[in-house]
Parts: sequence; structure tokens; C-alpha cells
Amino acid sequence: MEVEELAVAKVQSMIARCPHLKPFITTNDKTPLTDGHVDVYRGLGRKNSDWHGRVSVQVKGRTRSTKRKAELAFGISRTDLQAFQADGGVLYFYVAVNAKGKCVPYYALLSPFTIEYYLRQVPEEQESISVSFKSCR
Repeated sequence: MEVEELAVAKVQSMIARCPHLKPFITTNDKTPLTDGHVDVYRGLGRKNSDWHGRVSVQVKGRTRSTKRKAELAFGISRTDLQAFQADGGVLYFYVAVNAKGKCVPYYALLSPFTIEYYLRQVPEEQESISVSFKSCR
């Protein structure tokens, strides 16, 4: 299995544990910017009448050590951050995958205000911006 497939499978399995959430995340997709979304429901039946909203999701799987840390930083391009900001934000997952296929997920909830904070911290000509991610414990 590819690193991206392992990362998406890990995120989907975490989200699937919550009966109020339904993930729609694909691998090798051609959708600009995001890999999908998560629908949020008020009720457990996931009926249209219980639908509460939708959150855009991006998943990045990378090969690296899976020694768990409380937080880590990952670079995201300025262009992507600006697009996420214009789209109302994104739930961004970074998944570390080791050589044996073990996955350790981290997340950053990037609201438009949080993205603005990151954009203001660096010079405009800086293309990649380091974003803090938290462990999904």
C-alpha cells in the first residue's frame, strides 16, 4: 500500500469511530486543494434532516519516524493556505508513516483566522509556512 493510502485509511478509521461524523476522503484524487470532506450530523442516524455541516479535509502522508510527539510542525505552501482561507478553512491531517506501515496522525484545524495568523508571521515572499500540528491521541 502507498503512504498516501495508509494515511487516508488511518484518518478515515479515526473519524468513523464517531457516529456523528461521516468521512468522504479519497486517495489519488484530482480535486484541487482538498482530499475530501467530513459531514457532521446532529443525530446518530445520519439522515439529511440531521445534517449539520461539512468540513473540508486535507491528508498528507509522509514517510518518517513514527515516534509520537505531542506537537510537530509541517510546511504548507502559502498558495494552499490562501486557498484554504478563501474556502472557509480546512481540517488538515499530517500522518507519519514508518517503513513497516505504522501510522501516527497529527492535525491542525485551520480556520480563516488561524491561517491569517500564520500568513502574517512570515515575509510575503516566503513560499512555505511552518504550521503547528497536534497529536491525534
